[in-house]
Amino acid sequence: MESSLNFWHDSLILDGSPNPATREGTFGKNAPGRLIVFEGLDGAGKTTQIELLARDLRKKAFPVVITTWNSSRLISKAIKRAKKAKLLTPYLYSTLHAADFMYRLENIIMPALQEGAIVIADRYAYTALARDLSRNVDRRWVESLYALAPTPDLAFYCTASVEETLGRIVDRNGGNPPGYYESGMDVIRQENARHSFR
Repeated sequence: MESSLNFWHDSLILDGSPNPATREGTFGKNAPGRLIVFEGLDGAGKTTQIELLARDLRKKAFPVVITTWNSSRLISKAIKRAKKAKLLTPYLYSTLHAADFMYRLENIIMPALQEGAIVIADRYAYTALARDLSRNVDRRWVESLYALAPTPDLAFYCTASVEETLGRIVDRNGGNPPGYYESGMDVIRQENARHSFR
């Protein structure tokens, strides 16, 4: 694992070149920082990999900013309350997460990229696309919500078996199964969260 992290550091994304990253879209074009994205199921090991990468980059004196899904001060609490009350329809769920993402994009991701930092995102717009399409939200709608998202310089998809990820989630939740929305119970309409997650 450590050797693969060294490979990343010696790759083109961190070659010390003064040329800024070029990205599609309005935001992020020619920002000198780098954007690295980790995607995958809950419990697939994203957080572990992010922590290893961030630690190694910081040891090498790179400025690092980590941002996580559904973490903006503006709206994350509202999303959590709505989830707890099971009030989210697919389009409302999509819109609230897009608002959370836009807040983080404008207040965390873009300022850090403009300052030349390496931004590591624990989930990104790809999560929204997968989650929303599985709930039959129109693809054009989702793509329009995230149209300003800069294209990452590097993206990783962490994988693990469903049984392994489910076990990690249950352990992390103190023996409790994944939540209603995290397990897909709002889509599959199954009473058992563990079965729904599978």
